[in-house]
Amino acid sequence: ISLRSLHQQPYDPNNEQLQQATQSSPMLVLNGQATQFNANAAGSRRSIVAMDRQGRLLFIASPNPAFSLGELEDLLVASDLSIDRALNLDGGASTGLYVNSGSQHVAIDSFTRLPLVVIVRTK
Repeated sequence: ISLRSLHQQPYDPNNEQLQQATQSSPMLVLNGQATQFNANAAGSRRSIVAMDRQGRLLFIASPNPAFSLGELEDLLVASDLSIDRALNLDGGASTGLYVNSGSQHVAIDSFTRLPLVVIVRTK
């Protein structure tokens, strides 16, 4: 699994054979630092995919319209999650998260029907 900025590391079809990929924007955190994304967007529900410094994949969702993108990147960097990279996903009405893993159960329903979802399963 890789999470990267295409600005810093562009896709090269001659040297990479991808089985699956998706893209979104903007990158909120790179190398543990806020990207200083400067948008005056109002607070909204947010969905983020991130990787911590240990290489773990994190999915983060805010169920309420609480953060602008600038506020969110500052919050991610200041958190105790050791985030190395974070990418904003669509957010807004499509924000949703469902986790069913042992004793962990989380459900944040999207407000709209989703044409695309990301599913992570153990092998």
